[in-house]
Amino acid sequence: MPEMDRYILRTERLILRPVTGSDLPDLHTIFVNPHVRKYLLDDTIMDEQWTQSIIDRSILRFEKEKCGIWIMDYNNAKAGFVGMHTFHDPPELQLLYGLLPEYCGLGLATEAASKVIDYCFELGHAKVLASTDEPNQNSEKVMQRLGMKFVKKESLSTGLTLFYEIYLDPHTGP
Repeated sequence: MPEMDRYILRTERLILRPVTGSDLPDLHTIFVNPHVRKYLLDDTIMDEQWTQSIIDRSILRFEKEKCGIWIMDYNNAKAGFVGMHTFHDPPELQLLYGLLPEYCGLGLATEAASKVIDYCFELGHAKVLASTDEPNQNSEKVMQRLGMKFVKKESLSTGLTLFYEIYLDPHTGP
């Protein structure tokens, strides 16, 4: 999909490429990894059809909103994903990221998420939201390293969830 090439983002160590249908095997492998699915999917193993629906929604989001899910290429390996996806009720567009365990601790999630936040601000978003299950301290640390501020803790059907946000103008917000 050459038209998706315009949404490729680069960092010092990563190439962030919008997911396409050809990424189904790699993205599905990431989603079903126990480390990734533990908090992101409440330890549920999703089937390939579900992963394909995530890809399809991401492609549509790129067409309409110029953002979606990017696959993280690190040293020619698919290390994880990062992007914007809708969560909760009512649906909110939020930052999302996940890494295979062998790539954790290298700062890749922070590097990729920082690039996506900057990109969202360039698109005209005034703020970027993110949330994580309370026990997911690694994800919370990433949000804090990104400069995101804690907003609230809420009890959802999946357990306690922590909500963070960052504003384009640091003088805006809570």
